[in-house]
Amino acid sequence: MINIAELLSDMDARGAQFWIEKDRLHYSAPKDQLTTADIHSLREHKNQIIEFLKGTAATAVSQRAADGGPPPLSYAQTRLWALEQIEPLGEVYNSCFGISLKGKLDSKSLASAVQGIVDRHEVLRTVFTMVDESPVQTIMPSVVVPIAREEVVGSDQNDRQTRMIDIVKRERAKPFDLSLGPMLRVTLIRVDEHDHVLILVLHHIICDGWSMTVFARELSSLYAGANLPALAVQYADYAIWQREQLRGVSLAKQEQWWKTALLGAPEGVDLPLDRSRPQRQSFNGAQMDIIIPGPLSEKLIELGRARGATLFMVLLAGFKLVLARWSNQTDIVVGTPIAGRPRRELEDLIGFFANTLVLRTDLSGDPTFDDLLKRVRENCLDAYSNQDLPFERVVELINPKRDLSRHLLFQIMFALGNMPTGKLALPELEVSQLAMPNASSKFDLTLNLVETSNGVSGIIEYSTDLFDASTIERMAGHLVQVLEEVAREPSMPLARISMLGQGERELVLKQWNDTAREVQEQTLVELFEAQVEATPQAVALVCGEQELSYGELNARANRLAHVLIARGWGQRTLWGCAWSAAWRWW
Repeated sequence: MINIAELLSDMDARGAQFWIEKDRLHYSAPKDQLTTADIHSLREHKNQIIEFLKGTAATAVSQRAADGGPPPLSYAQTRLWALEQIEPLGEVYNSCFGISLKGKLDSKSLASAVQGIVDRHEVLRTVFTMVDESPVQTIMPSVVVPIAREEVVGSDQNDRQTRMIDIVKRERAKPFDLSLGPMLRVTLIRVDEHDHVLILVLHHIICDGWSMTVFARELSSLYAGANLPALAVQYADYAIWQREQLRGVSLAKQEQWWKTALLGAPEGVDLPLDRSRPQRQSFNGAQMDIIIPGPLSEKLIELGRARGATLFMVLLAGFKLVLARWSNQTDIVVGTPIAGRPRRELEDLIGFFANTLVLRTDLSGDPTFDDLLKRVRENCLDAYSNQDLPFERVVELINPKRDLSRHLLFQIMFALGNMPTGKLALPELEVSQLAMPNASSKFDLTLNLVETSNGVSGIIEYSTDLFDASTIERMAGHLVQVLEEVAREPSMPLARISMLGQGERELVLKQWNDTAREVQEQTLVELFEAQVEATPQAVALVCGEQELSYGELNARANRLAHVLIARGWGQRTLWGCAWSAAWRWW
Protein backbone atom coordinates (compact mmCIF):
# COMPACT_ATOMS: atom_id res chain seq x y z
CA MET A 1 0.00 0.00 0.00
CA ILE A 2 1.40 3.39 -0.98
CA ASN A 3 2.40 5.87 1.72
CA ILE A 4 0.77 9.16 0.69
CA ALA A 5 2.82 11.25 3.12
CA GLU A 6 6.04 9.80 1.71
CA LEU A 7 4.86 10.27 -1.88
CA LEU A 8 4.08 13.97 -1.35
CA SER A 9 7.20 14.59 0.73
CA ASP A 10 9.34 13.18 -2.07
CA MET A 11 7.74 15.53 -4.61
CA ASP A 12 7.82 18.42 -2.16
CA ALA A 13 11.59 17.95 -1.95
CA ARG A 14 11.71 18.77 -5.66
CA GLY A 15 9.76 22.01 -5.20
CA ALA A 16 6.24 20.72 -5.88
CA GLN A 17 3.26 22.43 -4.21
CA PHE A 18 -0.16 20.82 -3.69
CA TRP A 19 -3.51 22.38 -2.78
CA ILE A 20 -7.24 21.77 -3.05
CA GLU A 21 -9.74 24.09 -4.72
CA LYS A 22 -13.43 23.12 -4.83
CA ASP A 23 -12.53 19.53 -3.95
CA ARG A 24 -10.13 19.27 -6.88
CA LEU A 25 -6.41 18.53 -6.58
CA HIS A 26 -4.04 21.16 -7.98
CA TYR A 27 -0.28 21.23 -8.06
CA SER A 28 2.63 23.27 -9.37
CA ALA A 29 6.27 22.26 -9.75
CA PRO A 30 9.48 23.61 -11.29
CA LYS A 31 10.08 22.51 -14.87
CA ASP A 32 11.24 18.88 -15.33
CA GLN A 33 11.07 18.11 -11.59
CA LEU A 34 8.12 15.69 -11.83
CA THR A 35 8.54 12.61 -14.02
CA THR A 36 5.91 10.80 -16.06
CA ALA A 37 5.79 8.19 -13.28
CA ASP A 38 5.13 10.94 -10.73
CA ILE A 39 2.21 12.30 -12.76
CA HIS A 40 0.81 8.79 -13.08
CA SER A 41 1.02 8.30 -9.30
CA LEU A 42 -0.80 11.58 -8.69
CA ARG A 43 -3.63 10.56 -11.01
CA GLU A 44 -3.84 7.02 -9.66
CA HIS A 45 -3.98 8.12 -6.01
CA LYS A 46 -5.80 11.43 -6.49
CA ASN A 47 -8.66 10.68 -4.10
CA GLN A 48 -6.31 9.46 -1.35
CA ILE A 49 -4.15 12.56 -1.78
CA ILE A 50 -7.17 14.86 -1.50
CA GLU A 51 -8.28 13.17 1.71
CA PHE A 52 -4.75 13.34 3.10
CA LEU A 53 -4.43 17.05 2.30
CA LYS A 54 -7.81 17.80 3.83
CA GLY A 55 -6.74 16.06 7.01
CA THR A 56 -3.42 17.87 7.31
CA ALA A 57 -4.18 21.26 5.81
CA ALA A 58 -3.46 24.29 7.92
CA THR A 59 -6.07 27.00 8.12
CA ALA A 60 -5.96 29.55 5.34
CA VAL A 61 -4.02 32.77 5.73
CA SER A 62 -6.48 35.66 5.88
CA GLN A 63 -6.22 39.43 5.94
CA ARG A 64 -5.61 40.86 9.39
CA ALA A 65 -8.08 43.15 11.09
CA ALA A 66 -7.52 46.83 10.33
CA ASP A 67 -7.64 47.75 14.03
CA GLY A 68 -5.56 44.83 15.27
CA GLY A 69 -2.49 46.86 16.15
CA PRO A 70 1.01 46.50 14.69
CA PRO A 71 1.69 42.94 13.52
CA PRO A 72 4.45 40.87 15.14
CA LEU A 73 7.57 39.71 13.38
CA SER A 74 7.63 36.20 11.96
CA TYR A 75 9.88 33.71 13.75
CA ALA A 76 12.60 34.04 11.11
CA GLN A 77 12.43 37.84 11.22
CA THR A 78 12.70 37.79 15.00
CA ARG A 79 15.96 35.84 14.80
CA LEU A 80 17.55 38.27 12.34
CA TRP A 81 16.27 41.28 14.29
CA ALA A 82 17.77 39.87 17.51
CA LEU A 83 21.12 39.22 15.81
CA GLU A 84 21.22 42.83 14.62
CA GLN A 85 20.56 44.07 18.17
CA ILE A 86 23.42 42.01 19.59
CA GLU A 87 25.89 43.20 17.00
CA PRO A 88 25.34 44.89 13.62
CA LEU A 89 25.96 42.25 10.96
CA GLY A 90 27.02 44.56 8.15
CA GLU A 91 26.55 42.96 4.73
CA VAL A 92 26.14 39.36 5.94
CA TYR A 93 22.35 39.41 5.52
CA ASN A 94 22.28 41.84 2.60
CA SER A 95 21.01 39.97 -0.46
CA CYS A 96 22.43 41.32 -3.72
CA PHE A 97 21.13 40.63 -7.24
CA GLY A 98 22.54 41.90 -10.53
CA ILE A 99 20.73 42.01 -13.87
CA SER A 100 22.35 42.81 -17.21
CA LEU A 101 20.13 44.87 -19.54
CA LYS A 102 21.40 45.10 -23.12
CA GLY A 103 19.35 47.06 -25.63
CA LYS A 104 16.96 50.01 -25.59
CA LEU A 105 16.15 50.71 -21.92
CA ASP A 106 13.13 52.80 -20.93
CA SER A 107 14.37 54.26 -17.63
CA LYS A 108 11.00 55.78 -16.72
CA SER A 109 9.20 52.46 -17.19
CA LEU A 110 11.87 50.74 -15.10
CA ALA A 111 11.49 53.24 -12.25
CA SER A 112 7.70 52.97 -12.43
CA ALA A 113 7.86 49.16 -12.35
CA VAL A 114 10.16 49.10 -9.30
CA GLN A 115 7.93 51.58 -7.47
CA GLY A 116 4.87 49.54 -8.43
CA ILE A 117 6.37 46.47 -6.72
CA VAL A 118 7.11 48.52 -3.60
CA ASP A 119 3.52 49.78 -3.58
CA ARG A 120 2.12 46.22 -3.97
CA HIS A 121 4.16 44.53 -1.24
CA GLU A 122 3.84 45.92 2.27
CA VAL A 123 6.99 44.12 3.38
CA LEU A 124 9.04 46.45 1.15
CA ARG A 125 7.58 49.38 3.09
CA THR A 126 8.09 47.82 6.52
CA VAL A 127 10.38 48.97 9.32
CA PHE A 128 10.91 47.29 12.68
CA THR A 129 10.20 49.19 15.88
CA MET A 130 9.61 48.45 19.56
CA VAL A 131 6.16 48.47 21.17
CA ASP A 132 5.78 47.37 24.80
CA GLU A 133 9.36 46.06 24.74
CA SER A 134 8.66 43.76 21.78
CA PRO A 135 9.64 44.22 18.13
CA VAL A 136 6.77 44.80 15.71
CA GLN A 137 6.30 45.48 12.02
CA THR A 138 5.48 49.09 11.24
CA ILE A 139 4.15 49.37 7.70
CA MET A 140 4.61 52.75 6.05
CA PRO A 141 1.64 53.84 3.90
CA SER A 142 3.98 54.94 1.12
CA VAL A 143 7.70 54.77 0.50
CA VAL A 144 9.54 56.12 -2.53
CA VAL A 145 12.47 53.95 -3.60
CA PRO A 146 14.56 55.97 -6.05
CA ILE A 147 16.93 54.38 -8.54
CA ALA A 148 20.46 55.65 -7.95
CA ARG A 149 22.45 56.27 -11.14
CA GLU A 150 26.09 55.35 -11.73
CA GLU A 151 28.28 55.32 -14.85
CA VAL A 152 31.30 53.21 -15.77
CA VAL A 153 31.67 54.57 -19.27
CA GLY A 154 35.12 54.06 -20.77
CA SER A 155 37.04 52.26 -23.48
CA ASP A 156 38.94 49.82 -21.27
CA GLN A 157 36.79 46.77 -20.50
CA ASN A 158 38.87 45.64 -17.52
CA ASP A 159 38.65 49.12 -16.00
CA ARG A 160 34.86 49.16 -16.47
CA GLN A 161 34.57 45.74 -14.85
CA THR A 162 36.71 46.79 -11.88
CA ARG A 163 34.69 49.96 -11.33
CA MET A 164 31.43 48.05 -11.59
CA ILE A 165 32.57 45.50 -9.00
CA ASP A 166 33.59 48.36 -6.71
CA ILE A 167 30.10 49.86 -6.99
CA VAL A 168 28.46 46.52 -6.23
CA LYS A 169 30.70 45.93 -3.22
CA ARG A 170 30.01 49.42 -1.93
CA GLU A 171 26.23 49.08 -2.27
CA ARG A 172 26.20 45.63 -0.74
CA ALA A 173 28.34 46.73 2.20
CA LYS A 174 26.09 49.64 3.19
CA PRO A 175 24.16 48.66 6.32
CA PHE A 176 20.38 48.94 6.57
CA ASP A 177 18.77 50.62 9.58
CA LEU A 178 15.94 48.23 10.47
CA SER A 179 14.08 50.97 12.34
CA LEU A 180 14.19 53.50 9.49
CA GLY A 181 14.18 51.61 6.19
CA PRO A 182 13.60 51.22 3.39
CA MET A 183 15.16 47.75 3.26
CA LEU A 184 15.66 47.95 -0.51
CA ARG A 185 18.27 49.82 -2.57
CA VAL A 186 18.24 49.99 -6.37
CA THR A 187 21.16 51.16 -8.52
CA LEU A 188 21.30 51.43 -12.31
CA ILE A 189 24.82 51.36 -13.75
CA ARG A 190 25.23 52.76 -17.26
CA VAL A 191 27.98 51.16 -19.34
CA ASP A 192 26.87 52.77 -22.60
CA GLU A 193 23.62 53.78 -24.28
CA HIS A 194 22.59 50.17 -24.88
CA ASP A 195 24.24 48.44 -21.93
CA HIS A 196 23.07 48.81 -18.32
CA VAL A 197 23.29 46.78 -15.11
CA LEU A 198 20.54 46.87 -12.49
CA ILE A 199 21.66 46.17 -8.91
CA LEU A 200 19.13 45.26 -6.20
CA VAL A 201 20.18 45.06 -2.55
CA LEU A 202 17.62 43.90 0.01
CA HIS A 203 17.95 42.95 3.65
CA HIS A 204 17.22 39.26 4.17
CA ILE A 205 14.64 40.18 6.83
CA ILE A 206 12.22 41.12 4.02
CA CYS A 207 13.11 38.63 1.27
CA ASP A 208 14.37 35.17 0.37
CA GLY A 209 15.39 33.35 -2.80
CA TRP A 210 11.80 32.63 -3.85
CA SER A 211 10.98 36.34 -3.38
CA MET A 212 13.37 37.30 -6.14
CA THR A 213 11.51 35.14 -8.66
CA VAL A 214 8.35 37.02 -7.64
CA PHE A 215 10.20 40.33 -8.03
CA ALA A 216 11.47 39.35 -11.49
CA ARG A 217 8.05 38.18 -12.66
CA GLU A 218 6.30 41.35 -11.50
CA LEU A 219 9.04 43.63 -12.86
CA SER A 220 8.55 42.03 -16.28
CA SER A 221 4.79 42.59 -16.17
CA LEU A 222 4.84 46.14 -14.82
CA TYR A 223 7.65 47.28 -17.16
CA ALA A 224 5.49 46.12 -20.08
CA GLY A 225 2.54 48.14 -18.74
CA ALA A 226 0.43 45.23 -17.48
CA ASN A 227 -2.02 45.51 -14.59
CA LEU A 228 -1.48 42.96 -11.82
CA PRO A 229 -4.31 41.60 -9.66
CA ALA A 230 -4.35 42.74 -6.05
CA LEU A 231 -2.61 40.45 -3.57
CA ALA A 232 -4.97 38.40 -1.43
CA VAL A 233 -2.78 38.68 1.68
CA GLN A 234 0.41 40.39 2.78
CA TYR A 235 3.50 39.23 4.66
CA ALA A 236 2.23 40.71 7.93
CA ASP A 237 -0.87 38.51 7.61
CA TYR A 238 1.42 35.50 7.34
CA ALA A 239 3.38 36.53 10.46
CA ILE A 240 0.14 36.66 12.48
CA TRP A 241 -1.04 33.35 10.98
CA GLN A 242 2.29 31.65 11.79
CA ARG A 243 2.08 32.69 15.45
CA GLU A 244 -1.50 31.42 15.66
CA GLN A 245 -0.51 28.08 14.14
CA LEU A 246 2.21 27.58 16.74
CA ARG A 247 -0.13 28.39 19.61
CA GLY A 248 -2.31 25.45 18.65
CA VAL A 249 -1.70 21.76 19.24
CA SER A 250 -1.27 20.86 15.56
CA LEU A 251 2.53 21.07 15.72
CA ALA A 252 3.02 19.09 18.94
CA LYS A 253 3.89 15.94 16.98
CA GLN A 254 6.45 17.86 14.93
CA GLU A 255 8.04 19.26 18.09
CA GLN A 256 8.40 15.75 19.47
CA TRP A 257 9.90 14.47 16.23
CA TRP A 258 12.60 17.16 16.20
CA LYS A 259 13.42 16.55 19.86
CA THR A 260 13.96 12.86 19.12
CA ALA A 261 15.76 13.39 15.79
CA LEU A 262 18.37 15.75 17.28
CA LEU A 263 18.79 14.10 20.68
CA GLY A 264 22.51 13.86 21.41
CA ALA A 265 23.51 15.38 18.07
CA PRO A 266 27.11 16.66 17.85
CA GLU A 267 27.71 20.40 18.05
CA GLY A 268 29.05 20.38 14.52
CA VAL A 269 31.27 18.72 11.95
CA ASP A 270 34.87 19.08 13.14
CA LEU A 271 36.67 19.63 9.86
CA PRO A 272 40.45 20.18 9.99
CA LEU A 273 40.91 23.95 10.01
CA ASP A 274 43.70 26.00 8.49
CA ARG A 275 43.41 28.46 11.38
CA SER A 276 42.04 28.40 14.91
CA ARG A 277 38.36 29.22 15.20
CA PRO A 278 37.99 32.83 16.44
CA GLN A 279 36.00 33.38 19.62
CA ARG A 280 33.38 35.31 17.67
CA GLN A 281 32.23 34.83 14.07
CA SER A 282 33.42 37.63 11.81
CA PHE A 283 31.43 36.30 8.81
CA ASN A 284 34.41 37.00 6.54
CA GLY A 285 34.12 34.74 3.54
CA ALA A 286 34.87 33.92 -0.06
CA GLN A 287 33.42 31.78 -2.83
CA MET A 288 34.69 29.10 -5.16
CA ASP A 289 32.98 27.60 -8.21
CA ILE A 290 32.22 23.89 -8.39
CA ILE A 291 31.04 21.95 -11.45
CA ILE A 292 29.59 18.43 -11.61
CA PRO A 293 29.72 17.60 -15.34
CA GLY A 294 26.58 16.78 -17.29
CA PRO A 295 27.32 13.07 -17.92
CA LEU A 296 28.02 12.50 -14.22
CA SER A 297 24.89 14.45 -13.24
CA GLU A 298 22.79 12.23 -15.51
CA LYS A 299 24.25 9.10 -13.90
CA LEU A 300 23.46 10.45 -10.44
CA ILE A 301 19.88 11.28 -11.44
CA GLU A 302 19.40 7.73 -12.75
CA LEU A 303 21.04 6.28 -9.64
CA GLY A 304 18.57 8.14 -7.45
CA ARG A 305 15.55 7.41 -9.63
CA ALA A 306 16.23 3.67 -9.47
CA ARG A 307 16.19 3.90 -5.66
CA GLY A 308 13.30 6.32 -5.23
CA ALA A 309 15.64 9.16 -4.28
CA THR A 310 15.95 12.68 -5.64
CA LEU A 311 19.12 14.23 -7.02
CA PHE A 312 19.19 16.34 -3.85
CA MET A 313 19.38 13.19 -1.73
CA VAL A 314 22.11 11.61 -3.87
CA LEU A 315 24.27 14.75 -3.77
CA LEU A 316 23.67 15.18 -0.04
CA ALA A 317 24.72 11.57 0.61
CA GLY A 318 27.94 12.12 -1.35
CA PHE A 319 28.62 15.40 0.46
CA LYS A 320 28.05 13.81 3.86
CA LEU A 321 30.45 11.01 2.98
CA VAL A 322 33.15 13.59 2.19
CA LEU A 323 32.43 15.45 5.44
CA ALA A 324 32.65 12.18 7.38
CA ARG A 325 36.03 11.38 5.84
CA TRP A 326 37.43 14.84 6.48
CA SER A 327 36.16 15.01 10.08
CA ASN A 328 36.56 11.33 11.04
CA GLN A 329 32.98 11.48 12.38
CA THR A 330 30.06 9.19 11.65
CA ASP A 331 27.28 11.47 12.98
CA ILE A 332 26.97 14.24 10.39
CA VAL A 333 24.59 17.19 10.77
CA VAL A 334 24.01 19.83 8.08
CA GLY A 335 21.32 22.41 7.43
CA THR A 336 19.27 22.89 4.28
CA PRO A 337 16.85 25.67 3.30
CA ILE A 338 13.25 25.08 2.23
CA ALA A 339 10.72 27.48 0.75
CA GLY A 340 8.53 27.65 3.88
CA ARG A 341 5.37 28.57 1.96
CA PRO A 342 2.84 25.92 2.98
CA ARG A 343 -0.19 27.76 1.59
CA ARG A 344 -1.01 28.60 -2.03
CA GLU A 345 -1.84 32.21 -1.15
CA LEU A 346 1.75 32.78 0.01
CA GLU A 347 3.42 31.88 -3.29
CA ASP A 348 3.05 35.33 -4.87
CA LEU A 349 4.43 37.28 -1.92
CA ILE A 350 7.82 38.86 -1.33
CA GLY A 351 9.06 38.18 2.19
CA PHE A 352 11.28 36.07 4.43
CA PHE A 353 9.44 32.73 4.43
CA ALA A 354 12.38 30.35 4.03
CA ASN A 355 12.82 27.82 6.81
CA THR A 356 15.85 25.68 7.63
CA LEU A 357 15.81 21.93 8.23
CA VAL A 358 18.53 20.19 10.22
CA LEU A 359 19.43 16.90 8.51
CA ARG A 360 21.28 14.30 10.56
CA THR A 361 22.76 11.08 9.17
CA ASP A 362 24.46 8.13 10.84
CA LEU A 363 27.30 6.76 8.69
CA SER A 364 28.49 4.15 11.20
CA GLY A 365 28.89 0.45 10.42
CA ASP A 366 30.63 0.94 7.05
CA PRO A 367 27.43 0.81 4.99
CA THR A 368 27.43 0.72 1.21
CA PHE A 369 26.56 3.91 -0.62
CA ASP A 370 23.17 2.36 -1.41
CA ASP A 371 22.61 1.93 2.33
CA LEU A 372 23.78 5.48 3.04
CA LEU A 373 21.45 6.86 0.38
CA LYS A 374 18.57 4.97 1.98
CA ARG A 375 19.40 6.53 5.37
CA VAL A 376 19.64 10.01 3.86
CA ARG A 377 16.37 9.54 1.98
CA GLU A 378 14.48 8.41 5.08
CA ASN A 379 15.83 11.31 7.14
CA CYS A 380 14.95 13.83 4.41
CA LEU A 381 11.40 12.54 4.02
CA ASP A 382 10.85 12.57 7.78
CA ALA A 383 12.22 16.12 7.99
CA TYR A 384 10.00 17.28 5.11
CA SER A 385 7.00 15.82 6.94
CA ASN A 386 7.91 17.98 9.94
CA GLN A 387 8.99 21.12 8.09
CA ASP A 388 6.26 23.42 9.43
CA LEU A 389 8.07 23.99 12.71
CA PRO A 390 10.28 27.11 12.37
CA PHE A 391 13.99 26.57 12.83
CA GLU A 392 13.88 29.14 15.63
CA ARG A 393 11.39 26.96 17.51
CA VAL A 394 13.61 23.89 16.98
CA VAL A 395 16.50 25.81 18.56
CA GLU A 396 14.29 26.62 21.56
CA LEU A 397 13.36 22.95 21.94
CA ILE A 398 16.91 21.59 21.67
CA ASN A 399 18.40 24.52 23.61
CA PRO A 400 22.00 23.98 22.46
CA LYS A 401 24.92 25.62 24.18
CA ARG A 402 25.27 29.19 22.90
CA ASP A 403 28.61 29.84 21.24
CA LEU A 404 29.38 33.10 19.45
CA SER A 405 32.03 31.33 17.39
CA ARG A 406 29.59 29.13 15.47
CA HIS A 407 26.03 28.82 14.18
CA LEU A 408 23.53 26.99 16.36
CA LEU A 409 22.83 23.28 15.65
CA PHE A 410 24.88 23.17 12.43
CA GLN A 411 27.73 25.02 10.74
CA ILE A 412 27.50 23.54 7.24
CA MET A 413 24.69 24.30 4.80
CA PHE A 414 23.73 22.30 1.70
CA ALA A 415 21.29 23.48 -0.96
CA LEU A 416 20.18 22.38 -4.42
CA GLY A 417 18.14 25.10 -6.09
CA ASN A 418 14.66 24.15 -7.27
CA MET A 419 12.90 27.49 -7.05
CA PRO A 420 10.05 28.24 -9.48
CA THR A 421 11.16 30.00 -12.63
CA GLY A 422 10.91 33.77 -12.55
CA LYS A 423 12.71 34.71 -15.74
CA LEU A 424 12.94 38.43 -16.34
CA ALA A 425 11.82 39.39 -19.84
CA LEU A 426 11.68 43.07 -20.80
CA PRO A 427 10.65 44.44 -24.23
CA GLU A 428 13.57 45.31 -26.55
CA LEU A 429 16.11 44.13 -23.98
CA GLU A 430 18.39 41.12 -23.70
CA VAL A 431 18.24 40.24 -20.00
CA SER A 432 20.54 37.96 -17.97
CA GLN A 433 21.34 37.48 -14.32
CA LEU A 434 24.86 38.31 -13.15
CA ALA A 435 26.91 36.64 -10.44
CA MET A 436 27.53 39.09 -7.63
CA PRO A 437 30.80 39.32 -5.66
CA ASN A 438 30.39 38.20 -2.06
CA ALA A 439 32.97 38.54 0.71
CA SER A 440 30.91 37.08 3.55
CA SER A 441 29.90 33.65 4.81
CA LYS A 442 27.07 32.96 7.26
CA PHE A 443 28.39 29.47 8.03
CA ASP A 444 31.69 27.60 8.13
CA LEU A 445 30.80 26.14 4.75
CA THR A 446 27.89 26.33 2.31
CA LEU A 447 27.57 24.10 -0.76
CA ASN A 448 25.03 25.85 -2.96
CA LEU A 449 24.22 23.92 -6.15
CA VAL A 450 21.79 24.41 -9.01
CA GLU A 451 20.71 22.00 -11.72
CA THR A 452 21.25 23.35 -15.25
CA SER A 453 20.98 21.99 -18.78
CA ASN A 454 24.72 21.26 -18.68
CA GLY A 455 24.76 19.40 -15.37
CA VAL A 456 25.03 20.62 -11.81
CA SER A 457 27.08 23.66 -10.89
CA GLY A 458 27.28 26.12 -8.07
CA ILE A 459 29.49 27.72 -5.47
CA ILE A 460 31.14 26.78 -2.22
CA GLU A 461 30.92 29.68 0.21
CA TYR A 462 33.39 29.36 3.06
CA SER A 463 34.71 31.20 6.10
CA THR A 464 38.11 32.69 5.37
CA ASP A 465 38.76 32.81 9.11
CA LEU A 466 38.90 29.01 9.04
CA PHE A 467 39.86 27.82 5.57
CA ASP A 468 42.30 28.59 2.78
CA ALA A 469 41.13 28.51 -0.82
CA SER A 470 43.44 25.54 -1.49
CA THR A 471 41.67 23.52 1.22
CA ILE A 472 38.24 24.18 -0.26
CA GLU A 473 39.54 23.35 -3.73
CA ARG A 474 40.73 19.96 -2.46
CA MET A 475 37.38 19.30 -0.79
CA ALA A 476 35.51 20.17 -4.00
CA GLY A 477 37.75 17.77 -5.92
CA HIS A 478 37.09 15.04 -3.36
CA LEU A 479 33.33 15.52 -3.69
CA VAL A 480 33.39 15.17 -7.48
CA GLN A 481 35.66 12.11 -7.19
CA VAL A 482 33.34 10.46 -4.64
CA LEU A 483 30.34 11.09 -6.88
CA GLU A 484 32.21 9.51 -9.80
CA GLU A 485 32.96 6.45 -7.66
CA VAL A 486 29.41 5.95 -6.36
CA ALA A 487 27.88 6.51 -9.80
CA ARG A 488 30.10 3.68 -11.07
CA GLU A 489 29.51 1.28 -8.17
CA PRO A 490 26.84 2.34 -5.63
CA SER A 491 26.98 -1.03 -3.88
CA MET A 492 30.56 -0.38 -2.75
CA PRO A 493 31.17 -0.11 1.04
CA LEU A 494 32.02 3.45 2.06
CA ALA A 495 35.48 2.43 3.31
CA ARG A 496 36.44 1.36 -0.24
CA ILE A 497 35.32 4.59 -1.91
CA SER A 498 38.36 6.68 -2.80
CA MET A 499 38.33 10.47 -2.61
CA LEU A 500 41.66 10.84 -4.38
CA GLY A 501 41.80 11.83 -8.02
CA GLN A 502 44.60 10.63 -10.28
CA GLY A 503 46.85 13.62 -9.56
CA GLU A 504 46.51 13.41 -5.78
CA ARG A 505 46.91 9.62 -5.86
CA GLU A 506 50.14 10.02 -7.85
CA LEU A 507 51.41 12.54 -5.30
CA VAL A 508 50.68 10.33 -2.28
CA LEU A 509 51.80 6.97 -3.67
CA LYS A 510 54.83 8.02 -5.73
CA GLN A 511 56.15 11.54 -5.15
CA TRP A 512 55.76 11.30 -1.37
CA ASN A 513 56.85 7.66 -1.32
CA ASP A 514 60.13 7.67 -3.27
CA THR A 515 61.78 4.62 -1.67
CA ALA A 516 64.75 4.81 -4.06
CA ARG A 517 65.84 8.20 -2.76
CA GLU A 518 68.94 8.24 -0.55
CA VAL A 519 68.30 9.69 2.91
CA GLN A 520 70.58 10.44 5.83
CA GLU A 521 70.43 8.13 8.83
CA GLN A 522 69.12 10.82 11.18
CA THR A 523 66.12 11.13 13.42
CA LEU A 524 63.51 13.84 12.92
CA VAL A 525 64.85 15.65 16.00
CA GLU A 526 68.39 15.61 14.60
CA LEU A 527 67.21 16.90 11.25
CA PHE A 528 65.27 19.69 12.93
CA GLU A 529 68.20 20.77 15.11
CA ALA A 530 70.47 20.80 12.06
CA GLN A 531 68.02 23.11 10.33
CA VAL A 532 67.91 25.37 13.42
CA GLU A 533 71.68 25.65 13.35
CA ALA A 534 71.79 26.30 9.61
CA THR A 535 68.94 28.86 9.31
CA PRO A 536 67.79 30.06 12.77
CA GLN A 537 66.04 33.14 11.32
CA ALA A 538 64.16 31.30 8.57
CA VAL A 539 60.38 30.94 8.95
CA ALA A 540 59.43 27.53 10.38
CA LEU A 541 55.72 27.98 11.16
CA VAL A 542 53.00 30.21 9.72
CA CYS A 543 49.59 30.59 11.37
CA GLY A 544 47.40 33.34 9.94
CA GLU A 545 49.36 36.59 10.23
CA GLN A 546 51.84 35.13 12.73
CA GLU A 547 55.22 33.61 11.89
CA LEU A 548 57.74 31.70 13.99
CA SER A 549 61.40 31.21 13.04
CA TYR A 550 63.31 27.95 13.52
CA GLY A 551 65.24 29.54 16.39
CA GLU A 552 62.06 30.72 18.15
CA LEU A 553 60.35 27.38 17.60
CA ASN A 554 63.34 25.50 19.02
CA ALA A 555 63.41 27.77 22.09
CA ARG A 556 59.70 27.23 22.73
CA ALA A 557 60.05 23.47 22.27
CA ASN A 558 62.89 23.43 24.81
CA ARG A 559 60.78 25.40 27.31
CA LEU A 560 57.96 22.90 26.90
CA ALA A 561 60.42 20.01 27.38
CA HIS A 562 61.64 21.54 30.66
CA VAL A 563 58.05 21.82 31.88
CA LEU A 564 57.45 18.14 31.13
CA ILE A 565 60.71 17.09 32.83
CA ALA A 566 59.73 19.11 35.91
CA ARG A 567 56.49 17.11 36.03
CA GLY A 568 58.33 13.80 36.08
CA TRP A 569 58.45 12.94 32.40
CA GLY A 570 61.71 11.36 31.29
CA GLN A 571 63.30 9.76 28.25
CA ARG A 572 61.26 7.08 26.46
CA THR A 573 58.08 8.30 28.16
CA LEU A 574 55.20 8.37 25.71
CA TRP A 575 52.79 11.28 25.88
CA GLY A 576 49.99 12.41 23.61
CA CYS A 577 49.31 15.85 22.21
CA ALA A 578 46.01 17.51 21.34
CA TRP A 579 47.09 20.65 19.50
CA SER A 580 45.09 23.24 17.63
CA ALA A 581 46.49 25.16 14.67
CA ALA A 582 47.99 27.85 16.93
CA TRP A 583 50.89 28.28 19.35
CA ARG A 584 49.25 30.49 21.99
CA TRP A 585 49.41 27.59 24.46
CA TRP A 586 53.20 27.24 24.21
